[in-house]
Amino acid sequence: MKLKDYYSSHPDIPKRDIHLLFEHVLNIPLSQIPLKEDFIPSESQERQLTESLLRRANGEPIQRIIGEWEFWGLPFYLSENTLVPRPDTETIIEAALKHFKARDKEPERILDLGTGTGCILISLLHEWKNSHGIAVDVSTNALDTAMRNATRNNVDNRMETIQSNWLDNVYGKFDLILSNPPYIASNDIESLMPEVRDYDPILALDGGKDGLQAIHVILESLPKALKSDGIVFFEIGYDQCHNVMNLIENSGMEVTNVHRDLGGKERVIEFTNGDKSQKIISGA
Repeated sequence: MKLKDYYSSHPDIPKRDIHLLFEHVLNIPLSQIPLKEDFIPSESQERQLTESLLRRANGEPIQRIIGEWEFWGLPFYLSENTLVPRPDTETIIEAALKHFKARDKEPERILDLGTGTGCILISLLHEWKNSHGIAVDVSTNALDTAMRNATRNNVDNRMETIQSNWLDNVYGKFDLILSNPPYIASNDIESLMPEVRDYDPILALDGGKDGLQAIHVILESLPKALKSDGIVFFEIGYDQCHNVMNLIENSGMEVTNVHRDLGGKERVIEFTNGDKSQKIISGA
């Protein structure tokens, strides 16, 4: 079967997804696929394409089928214990880079809590050539995936991993602490899109009754891990800003900024051990 015949045989699959599978299975660059529509895959390639298209037709995300995805312009392997990196999470990268550019310095030590694929920490290490980072996750599978991604993106000599339930096994102080914790309320999991609900790891999604359970736990130990002039960035749910700000303030820390994602949602909270005089700029 020629490549162009796959479109008519799978009309319910977006053409873009079919092209991504062509690229993955046949090693044809996306830009070249329109010129290869009369190409006939080998028997083994056809079997792999048929299997992959069936998985996609049954609702499995294209990222899971391919086994990797791009974030901040870098490639990242996925595993069953990691979330698929999402564009909204790039907001945390932009916010951290902006903060340290204004200070005209790079953070020496970075801590990434609940690292998953490692996409947040690895992207920042890729930008900051003199920084060192620790990736923390409760899942050893996720940590193995994160280290594979660190090696793939040439930052493995500046990154180490620690298996820990948040800060339990973490020692020392850090210039920068980051986290994209689970923040979906337990009762809301069932209403998520099937591609998320059925394929993303539940531990990385379920934030407990109010969606804020992980944030409660992290904030209990966070001040002791942050340098006096250190900074923290949390990704949050689009409707959680007010509640998370209250939790941070009640923990004795100070919110200094709120960053919006490309859709205009309040997505990242920036806070510190600093004093109450620091200005809060919502929507930066």
